[in-house]
Amino acid sequence: MGVGARLTALVLLAAVLPGAGRAVVELAFLDVGQGDALLVHERGRCAMLVDAGRLAGGPRIARALAERGIARLHRVVITHPHLDHAGGLFHLWGRIGIGGLLDNGGANAAEWVWFDDYRALRARLPYRALAAGDGLACGGVRVQVLWPPRGFAGGVNEASLVLRLQAEGVAALLAGDAPASVEARLLGAGAALRAEVLKVAHHGAGDATTEAFLAAVRPRIALLGVGAGNRFGAPSPAVLARLRTVGARILRTDRDGTIRLELAHGQVRRLP
Repeated sequence: MGVGARLTALVLLAAVLPGAGRAVVELAFLDVGQGDALLVHERGRCAMLVDAGRLAGGPRIARALAERGIARLHRVVITHPHLDHAGGLFHLWGRIGIGGLLDNGGANAAEWVWFDDYRALRARLPYRALAAGDGLACGGVRVQVLWPPRGFAGGVNEASLVLRLQAEGVAALLAGDAPASVEARLLGAGAALRAEVLKVAHHGAGDATTEAFLAAVRPRIALLGVGAGNRFGAPSPAVLARLRTVGARILRTDRDGTIRLELAHGQVRRLP
């Protein structure tokens, strides 16, 4: 068979093989105990981490990156400076390349000892503070920042970034630790909240995920980052009941371990 014929055969084979040539984005909600860490991965185009769990979760994140052959994260986004969302970053620093650090620009006086170290890390990386109206692109992934408004003065959780991620015709809403008061503000502003996937706010605590908010999001899949037997009693039974009422499939790291979702051609499915 000549070179031209072989090339033609390869093109035809690619056209008929299931999934051949598909653009696929993986969302891996990593089991880091009581904390959040979401890896957004489009092979060869995007590797982005949204939150980094606690310090003890850092090695788990590093393993997940190694399993995927990821030596460099294009971006790390920290929704707010609480240790259960940013701690793992200290383990990753110096072990993996980080193209940029983005967060809400906020401080954390209550946890100032570790926050001083985090602030020093900010100074050593390309850094950007995000606010509502900002947007990010990473490969074929687009991220819209819905909250907080620039210059917002509020508590650490109240100032948590709320992000709407879109890829392959699928939307995921990442609610950080935003409480019900933020949900009400987003609803009142007519924010685009509809999403197939919801990263449930504040690990499923009862101070968020209201009925009105869920009615606007209408998630098919709800992700909960919780540690087994955590001292907070998360997730709240009331929140779980509200999620079931809207028909969301509930996936939680304390029972399901790392949760892998594939976004492709307008569909989302769970990967083994």
